[in-house]
Formats: sequence, structure tokens, C-alpha cells
Amino acid sequence: DIIPQNLFHSVCRLPMGVCPELMFKFLYKESASIVKEVDDNGNTALHLLLANPSYAGDGNSTYQQRSYRPRNRAYNQRQREFRYVLASNRDAIYTQNNCGHLPLRVAMDAGRRDVMTDLIMLNHEAVLLDERLEDSPTLIAHILGIVASSSDVLEPDSEPKIVDDVVNPLDTVFKLLRARPDFVSFGRPEVSDVEEERSNDGGKMSWRKKLNPFRLFSWDSKR
Repeated sequence: DIIPQNLFHSVCRLPMGVCPELMFKFLYKESASIVKEVDDNGNTALHLLLANPSYAGDGNSTYQQRSYRPRNRAYNQRQREFRYVLASNRDAIYTQNNCGHLPLRVAMDAGRRDVMTDLIMLNHEAVLLDERLEDSPTLIAHILGIVASSSDVLEPDSEPKIVDDVVNPLDTVFKLLRARPDFVSFGRPEVSDVEEERSNDGGKMSWRKKLNPFRLFSWDSKR
């Protein structure tokens, strides 16, 4: 097992709830000399917190990010502690460990959906760098859905401060689609399938199929 590099690393490796939230707040304010240190595997404190299995729980549901669903206490605690660790070293979101993994990749592997929106909004380029997306339309759709369904707007006057300017979820989705416009074509049917559907439907597609923007795009483009 890797020996923690410093106190901050040790706190991030402990089970959730062992250290009070005030400890994270204290380290955020008082640990400037150690926040950028990495362990023997190249992990920052942010990598370690995201990989901590005790923080991946039932409160990670994507739907809890919607404004009309109340967030439970565990969800709020996970997010606040994550933001204190992130705010202590905002450069960590761009830091790869020895495996070449950015914090977003660590969060995805650990099932940390509760913080993925923040990570993607702060560094959407990390999504574009993940080679798994090339052959996984489902994963792309999942990521876009997580961000688009979020009601969180990151504000520069929030505590702790993790952004210098306002960052909006839908702006992030737009940036991803602008960088990779081919994302919108994933999942659309083959031309032969569309023609068969039209012939079976008397030349018209049913209203249910028209509600699918991927199908509508493919059908209209081939008319």
C-alpha cells in the first residue's frame, strides 16, 4: 500500500465521516505548503478522495442533481468535502497520476457521479481526452445527460471558491458538442432501418420516433 505523502492525503484516504468537515475546511485554508504534493503513484489529494470507496454510495444518483429532488445529507457532505479539496489545489483537475489518469477518470471509475458535473464543468477537455469515448456512445450520452440534468451553476463568490467566472451546465454541454459535433450522430439508426420504418408506417414516421432527436436528424437528412 502507498504511504500517504502528508496529512491532507491521510484525511482523503480515511472513511467518509471519520474526519469532520471542519478538518477539510482547515486544510483548505492552512495547508498551502503541501496541497500540490503527490504520492508515489502520482496522486494528488483530489485523486485520493475521488478514489476513496467510502464516498461512493446510494446518494450518487444522477437524479438527485435535479433541482426538484431534495439532496440528502450524505450527498451534501460528499460535495462540500470534495470542493474543499479541489479549492485547495485547483490545478489538480489537470494533473495526471502515474497511470495517466486525470481526476475525472478516477471519479468515473469509482462511480462518483455526485461530483462528475463539477469536474466536467471545470475541465471539459478531460472528457475529450478519455480514449474510452471513441467507441462508447452510451458513455458519451451518460456524461452529457449528467451535465445537462444538473441545476448547479458554479459561482465565483461561492465558499470555497473553485471558479473565477460563472460556469453553467448547458454552456459546458455546448462546449463539448462544439468540440466534438460527431457526438450528436452516435446512436442514430442506419439508413436502411429508417427506410424500413417509413415503409411500414405508410411513408411517415410515428410521432414517438420523431421525438427522438437522433432519429429525426438522420431521417430528415436523408429525405
